[in-house]
Amino acid sequence: LVPVSYPQSIFQVQPAEIATQLEATAPVRSVVVTRTLFPARITIQVQERDPVAKAEIDGQIGLVDADAAWMPLKSYPTSVKKPELTVLGLSKRVLPLWPSAYRQISQRRVKILQVDWRDENNLILKTELGKVHCGLYSSTEFAKQLETLERLRPLPQKLKSQSFAYIDLTNASSPILEMKSPTRLHLPETKQ
Repeated sequence: LVPVSYPQSIFQVQPAEIATQLEATAPVRSVVVTRTLFPARITIQVQERDPVAKAEIDGQIGLVDADAAWMPLKSYPTSVKKPELTVLGLSKRVLPLWPSAYRQISQRRVKILQVDWRDENNLILKTELGKVHCGLYSSTEFAKQLETLERLRPLPQKLKSQSFAYIDLTNASSPILEMKSPTRLHLPETKQ
């Protein structure tokens, strides 16, 4: 990825230009390029970005890190382990919200496989418990919703014979279990 053709005089190499090019095209957080004359050498130090989720932006598939830096998948070597988490509907509007949302998701014991932001009025999570509707995203409300979800972890064991469509956590203190049949099941209120 280093934009230098060989052979080339050490005086013609532009360290700042190399750093700028790498930061724009490679999955790196920072780049430091130093040039020494004797012996003639260029040293490039990089701090890589660790991808935390797969995401698509403007029809391109890529990976996003915890700080909302998105890079196309082709920027990463094929040996990079792909994250299990997928984000749908990642857009320029959602990117600023991602660091806070990811930090909250990563601190929970309930496994979240997918974050669906395609409907900006209803954030939907695909979890080990099933689908969870969270409504309009708010950092403080999302924290309460994830706490409630933690308390609902035993839910699948209690409902072995029944299946449900999703858990409605738009009001975290009063979760609703939306059944596949027309019946709604109100769960006991959770204490904050």
